[in-house]
Amino acid sequence: MIVLPKREKSSMSDMSKSLEFFLSGIKTKATRNTYMASISDFRDYFHIKSFDSLLEIKPDEVRKMVEQIVIRDKNRGLSKSHINGKICAIRLFYVMNEIEIQTLRAKKMLPSAKKLTGGKPYSTELLQQVLKALNTKFSLPLKCVVLIMASCGSRVGFTEYLKIKHIGEFEKNGCKSILIYGGEKEEYYSFINPETVKVVDEWIEYRKSKGEIITKDSWVIPKAQDHTKPSDQKAIQPRIVKKLEHIDRGEKVGGRSEIAITHGIRKRWKTIAENTDGVNSSKVEKMFGHSTSNVLDNTYYKPDFDDLFKEYEKFSDELVVSKEARLESELLRKDKIIEENQAQKDDKIKELEERIARFEKFIKI
Repeated sequence: MIVLPKREKSSMSDMSKSLEFFLSGIKTKATRNTYMASISDFRDYFHIKSFDSLLEIKPDEVRKMVEQIVIRDKNRGLSKSHINGKICAIRLFYVMNEIEIQTLRAKKMLPSAKKLTGGKPYSTELLQQVLKALNTKFSLPLKCVVLIMASCGSRVGFTEYLKIKHIGEFEKNGCKSILIYGGEKEEYYSFINPETVKVVDEWIEYRKSKGEIITKDSWVIPKAQDHTKPSDQKAIQPRIVKKLEHIDRGEKVGGRSEIAITHGIRKRWKTIAENTDGVNSSKVEKMFGHSTSNVLDNTYYKPDFDDLFKEYEKFSDELVVSKEARLESELLRKDKIIEENQAQKDDKIKELEERIARFEKFIKI
């Protein structure tokens, strides 16, 4: 084993030039966090003094170190994709510092791909159990997260960007627009339904009752101990996992259940949307934060709120989670059908009356 002098644990405050170059080659914050964890683990494992010191090791020695990391993680039972991600992170660090290292043999040493799991969506019934587990004042922010994801299909990382002003630019039939990743290049619009709007409003009012001053720039899901900062996925995910540990999310493979703890909620949204007859797939992808296969759609197609909402309304009732909200939604839908039928009857009666009036006028002549 290659062992260099011991060093203190790495931290983001240790911002060397080599690290700056490395991070400049990463586009998204999620990848940045993952790659930073990988290169820090690499540095910690071999007790390297600093990030710059990594550049002093000969490329062939780095190759052997990478292979050693692969063997270690393989023995720990980590997945092929997880270990490969570490290789990519380490290689990028050196590439961004103009050093080429060989990783071909390390990639050949990767374990076989395991059976994929975590790909199933939540059922409505199972998501109702989730809401029941979050039915306390202390769990109200987590309940907001779950319902926002259920009604708009976002990833759990939305919490890091969502401010009060990003909700409600458009309102119709009790639904509100929501801007996901506001201010970022990847920002996009979707909608939240009345069930979600009600719980979000309840959460905001609860914070006001505790003396918090809420403005348009306040975070919708702030950190528990500091409401001037937003909660991120690392803060939210463990809390949800702990609350839902008693819920059966299906067979486990490699420690992962068939239904991913939060991503299964996003999959439910997409499944419901795709299974709805007559929906426009391009508009659904826009609301889901995905690019479409049509390059021109991605570049030039910018549907407005009304266009998007017409599609959202086609499946919004199926997105509702709680039994009470689903019943209320069903009653509203029936009332709307009755109103539409009544309006059609009124139009027909008016048309008949006009025809009779014309006929009577013709007879008099």
